[in-house]
Amino acid sequence: MTLAEATTPTSPPETACRLCKKETNEVGPLRASHIIPRFITKLSKQNGKSLHFKTRQGIRLGQDDWKEHLLCDDCEQLLSEKHESVIKALLFSGKKRPSVDGPLPGARPRGSNDKLALALLSIFWRAIVAEREEYQQVHAPEYIESSLRKWICECRIPPDWDQLVSIKIQELCLHNGLVMPVVVNPFYRKVLSQERFEFVFIFGGYCITIGIPPSAEAFPRNQSLRSKSESIRVKRIDCADVPELKHMLKEMVAWADRHGDKF
Repeated sequence: MTLAEATTPTSPPETACRLCKKETNEVGPLRASHIIPRFITKLSKQNGKSLHFKTRQGIRLGQDDWKEHLLCDDCEQLLSEKHESVIKALLFSGKKRPSVDGPLPGARPRGSNDKLALALLSIFWRAIVAEREEYQQVHAPEYIESSLRKWICECRIPPDWDQLVSIKIQELCLHNGLVMPVVVNPFYRKVLSQERFEFVFIFGGYCITIGIPPSAEAFPRNQSLRSKSESIRVKRIDCADVPELKHMLKEMVAWADRHGDKF
């Protein structure tokens, strides 16, 4: 597969923007929108091909940016300027990652938990409405999708948002302490005993877990984003601590061995 083929959206253009709901005859053709912000996938690529994701045929390496025709120009700009910029500033500043070097288990950089939560939920929303195979495990009832869409459009999150959803940020490290910037397609966990779902996004060296409804047991307050807080809690964990990722890594190594590639 060529780079051009890999980065071309596979789904046909929609007739209306998925965010503002305006028809294309009013707002013009929809943009080929990145579900996971482009700056994150760029950071996660090494030697031009380090996106790893699971398909029906197993693990595959590629250069796919996972784009889809979703948004009009105005909504694309809104997501970039109001939401993606928050993620870039607080988690990918380029100066120092939130987690600190050394034996400490994590760090607490300063920043609005409310803004960061909404920015991360904007990625969650995009994955919900996307039709690509890579996002088929991300789904939610219509009332959740419409609520998220309203928050994103208005750039405002309810003051009690952490009573509706939990968000946990963890930094993924290898045994040598280096951050692992791999990207995989998001997946979900269904916790039957608590009748709730966890949606897991892995990109740019982070594992972002979104829980609906929230769980104090799975998302302790000292490890999760909190309403009105300015202290961003990021826990550093070993990649093997995420069972699904550990399994994927084994498949990735096997894939690389079969294809004479390096992982």
